Amino acid sequence: MDQAERSAVLVIRLWREAGAEAGAVRGRLTMTADADEAGSTETAVAASADEIVGFVRNWLNEFEST
Repeated sequence: MDQAERSAVLVIRLWREAGAEAGAVRGRLTMTADADEAGSTETAVAASADEIVGFVRNWLNEFEST
């Protein structure tokens, strides 16, 4: 497939744990940098909004650079 035709997928599941302080969030990210390539899916767990944003930024950078 031509690089211009590549596609990627990112799914973010967010939740707040019982008793967590205000603004606390957890996330599970399921991502692939190439949706057409079997076995390219990765999963990560984040313990804060900053970690979630960091994972998304890294995923975008990987997609743009390949």
